[in-house]
Amino acid sequence: VEQRSLAFGAPDNDRFVVLQYHLANQGATNLTNLYAGVYCDFDIVSSGANFGGTDPARKLTYMYSNGGPYCGIALLGGASPANLTLVNNTTYVFPTLAITDANKIALLKGQISVPTAGTASDWSALTSVRVNLPAGGEATVAYAVAYGATLADLQAAIDAANALYTPVAAVGPDLPYRQLRLAPNQPNPFNPATTITYELARDGRARLE
Repeated sequence: VEQRSLAFGAPDNDRFVVLQYHLANQGATNLTNLYAGVYCDFDIVSSGANFGGTDPARKLTYMYSNGGPYCGIALLGGASPANLTLVNNTTYVFPTLAITDANKIALLKGQISVPTAGTASDWSALTSVRVNLPAGGEATVAYAVAYGATLADLQAAIDAANALYTPVAAVGPDLPYRQLRLAPNQPNPFNPATTITYELARDGRARLE
């Protein structure tokens, strides 16, 4: 597992970070029903007085304090989430000082799911996805962790993250390299020059249009 963290300075993109995980099966056995997720205990303003919700259209789990602000985790790219859930720390963390392995698996799989936390309490948020890795295979999953003063601001930040992030494309005869990331030009606006940063999986010729 390789993690890459991406942060952006442009005004429309400075309210989120992207966490990208590259998963590789280096063994000779297929790995099916592998679950990966991001779990955050945001503790917004007062940890015991948080609320939460989910936005399935944005694949987003979020938490908030009464009146804001809002923080959330969204799955990026085309994959469907395995679970969008709030996790009550009083129930699942405090009794044993950690989430048990059995409950971790149940939460990741969606066997335990709380899409709305309407009662003030000490909550955490989890967004997860299911991945199948054939022998020798690879996959990339990515999440945006974002902030907003209001729910609308948080949703706008997630929309901006989805617009900016480019998942890894499959490599084939018609695509000799994988595009990992195309960053916004800096500075913008510019005169007379600007810099455009991009990353490729391996050396090769590239044309930006």
